[in-house]
Amino acid sequence: MIEIINDSADEVDEDLIADYLAHCFRELKLPKNSELTVHFVDLKRIQELNKEFRGNDLATDVLSFPIDAEYFFAESSHDAKSVKSSENNILSGNFQDDNMPLILGDIFVCMEYIKNNDELAESDTLSEMLLLIAHSLLHLLGMDHEVEAEREKMFTLQKSLLDLWKTGVKSGFVTVIGRPNVGKSTLINVLLNENLLITSDKPETTRKNVIGILNFGGVEDEVLDENTNNPILKYTPNSIKCQAIFVDTPGIHKPRTLLGKRLNKEAHHATVDADIVLFLMPADEPRGKGDEIIATNLHKLLPKTAIKIAILTKTDLAEPSEIRNRLLELDSLMNFDEIIPLSAIGDTARDKEQLEILKHLIAKYLPFGSKLYPDDILTDESLEEQVAEIIRGEALSTLFDELTHSFNVLVDDMYDTRSKSGNILQIDALLIVERDSQKPIIIGKKGEHLRRIGEKSRKKIEELTGKKVMLKTKVVVRKNWQNDAKMLNKFGL
Repeated sequence: MIEIINDSADEVDEDLIADYLAHCFRELKLPKNSELTVHFVDLKRIQELNKEFRGNDLATDVLSFPIDAEYFFAESSHDAKSVKSSENNILSGNFQDDNMPLILGDIFVCMEYIKNNDELAESDTLSEMLLLIAHSLLHLLGMDHEVEAEREKMFTLQKSLLDLWKTGVKSGFVTVIGRPNVGKSTLINVLLNENLLITSDKPETTRKNVIGILNFGGVEDEVLDENTNNPILKYTPNSIKCQAIFVDTPGIHKPRTLLGKRLNKEAHHATVDADIVLFLMPADEPRGKGDEIIATNLHKLLPKTAIKIAILTKTDLAEPSEIRNRLLELDSLMNFDEIIPLSAIGDTARDKEQLEILKHLIAKYLPFGSKLYPDDILTDESLEEQVAEIIRGEALSTLFDELTHSFNVLVDDMYDTRSKSGNILQIDALLIVERDSQKPIIIGKKGEHLRRIGEKSRKKIEELTGKKVMLKTKVVVRKNWQNDAKMLNKFGL
């Protein structure tokens, strides 16, 4: 918990300072529930503090006071650790219990002193203040610039914390996880405003981790000054340019095939590097064993700095009493940082508001850092992979209950060619099934199904590429391909 107390005459942007300190906590790998209080005081108060604790009444820019361990344990009614009792663990980034509050102490900042510094331009006072806060935080963690061996490390670290924050850019990986058919792909498609991922009522539709990239933010929020009523710009999470790299994972389930095992492995790998995890559970079904297994795995695999946001999906399909019960079930499942109910496909004002709240939370918790992808990139999938997914999606949409998940698509060849009508993108795609009996299901009577799949796919591929497309499809049987390692490798699974 970060508490900002302003007892000075200076205006203090508490949201900005809280966001900066959250950034520092994350970069220093501190427990997310670390507690710190930052006080803004006038010259008189900073002099009083110096006289009381340092024996002089000098005016200074900043003071820091670590919590007194003996006093804290005597007075506190709940378990906690102070920096003094866990200094080595903190400095090494190996704090053992992420659920135990780390009580850092207090920082006192005198903006009046900072502003009176003739060496600083007015525009530099904010940077100086943030640098001093980082400096004091490192002191609270046990670092001391008076010790020669630590001086350079401390100054380098406090500068890097500020420099990273000053980029004004946040970016990171947002892993979407949950059991099959809870709405993972639907949510990402809505957030991206693109049909990037296959959605279906069938479970296990997503076959591998797919990255969808959302760029948003960078908009200054204009508010009215309380005294002059003039518009001013205020810092909010919307002010920061954000790049959220969504990773849509296969639904975690009990595997019956080598494919199933690899899908679970893909989902597990996606959690290890996550900055934020969106854990999805549907409102129209009670919490199940699968949800509990995923939560247990998350607790084991997630880095301690990762943010966990629980999303109760499909609220449009549930009664208010059901939603309340599911929210209670989610809350007791694990220690989530946020819980939010929403319907990704709902069109009410409430639905749209909840989606905006989710984007706001993602912006709030993304770490500061340069964008990892150019602004015009929507996904890291190759064109061949996107084409195969389009065809597979149209097949699922066309055949629905008739088509089992022992089906996949492989782009065998793709190249540009010329015809009398101009340039054409030629695509040869194999629609692969496991059994001979499945082949006529996909082809359909007189080729009706295959023709419909091809026509719909071609239109979408032309929209994607901006080219005229010649699509050739062929249905082939590869017996037991879900347990064939070579075939799975060809599919990139």
